[in-house]
Amino acid sequence: MADYMDTTNTTSALNNALASTNASAVRGSTPTNPNAELKQEDFLALLLTELQYQDPTEPMDSQKMLEQTSMLSQLSMQQKTNDVMQKLASQMESAFSMSAMNALGSYATISSSVTKDDATKSLGLPVNFPEDISGATIEVKNNAGTVVRNIELGAMTKGTATIEWDLLNNNKNQVDNGTYTYEVKYTTKDGRQMDMQNTNYLVESVRFQNGEAEFKVAGNYIKANRISEFSALPSSNS
Repeated sequence: MADYMDTTNTTSALNNALASTNASAVRGSTPTNPNAELKQEDFLALLLTELQYQDPTEPMDSQKMLEQTSMLSQLSMQQKTNDVMQKLASQMESAFSMSAMNALGSYATISSSVTKDDATKSLGLPVNFPEDISGATIEVKNNAGTVVRNIELGAMTKGTATIEWDLLNNNKNQVDNGTYTYEVKYTTKDGRQMDMQNTNYLVESVRFQNGEAEFKVAGNYIKANRISEFSALPSSNS
């Protein structure tokens, strides 16, 4: 009479199955379970196999049976929880996407700080002039408040634009990683020296890159962390 399959034999059967999968991969054939993952159905099949080969005169310990059925129940609950969490994450992503689309046509208040890291090749600096200008200077400062770069602009018309900073300092060396702020001083057509005050820009469009919303303002896309507020109307400085 066949001996019943105890826990040791079950482990042996699992090892044999995994070995068979690996052997198939070595031979060049496509394994049926390339990641060697065990699902709830696999545990259920093992439990039924144990019951099939057990010795009728020495049936499986009821305590062990309860433990294994409890494991199956826990696996089932965990799978259901994972499914619910995936659906919830999908719904939250959809809700965020809809919320981002609602920003179209509104005005975004943009921070004057930008961050440079190893992956950053250049940074866009939005500007907004309330009138035509004869020239302007952008001062880029580091965390210590020291000016690291002066960007000179020529005559520009009233409105918004984005000035690309190549991440070089005044000595033409690349700046270190970190956070930088910028200030804009401009000269009006009649010679007045002014500081650019307005930081509100019309949201022209919205796009999603790797699930992250980016907003087009002043002709350039920026990430949501650059925006502190959305409003229906521009500020009085516009």
